[in-house]
Amino acid sequence: MKRIYDKEKVADAVSKSIYPDMLENLPVEVFLIEYEKGEFLTSGERTTQMIQLVSNGTAAIYYIREDGSSYALELSARDSILGDMEFFGVRNEGVFAEVSEKLTCIAFAVDGNKDKLLQNSELLCVLAKELAEKLAAVTMQNAAPVSLNERV
Repeated sequence: MKRIYDKEKVADAVSKSIYPDMLENLPVEVFLIEYEKGEFLTSGERTTQMIQLVSNGTAAIYYIREDGSSYALELSARDSILGDMEFFGVRNEGVFAEVSEKLTCIAFAVDGNKDKLLQNSELLCVLAKELAEKLAAVTMQNAAPVSLNERV
């Protein structure tokens, strides 16, 4: 993991994001983080104290069951947000995010900034949208396919 604070590189990544206005108006410092394949963004007990928006690359997000087997949750791609659940106090100790290929994220620290971030309605709307999309995906993934005749 390598943090990048170069203002031009950060501005370039932010401008290519689907949330450039929100990121530019945050009341905290925004920076980049580069991860190499095989590194973990989150892993079980170690949760993130940042919100990260994927700029390029991918990470596999999966859940490790008590029996040791894994369950794929999603493959994060460009503009996926990580750290949204932790921002609202939800800990997922069995959830891991592992870099599948070199990954760059736009990031900002939550630790020490939470009160300021909670006042940013644009950020809260983006996080609510992201969480709603995740909930919808999980709901559809867990829904058993049933024919119309079986439903009636």
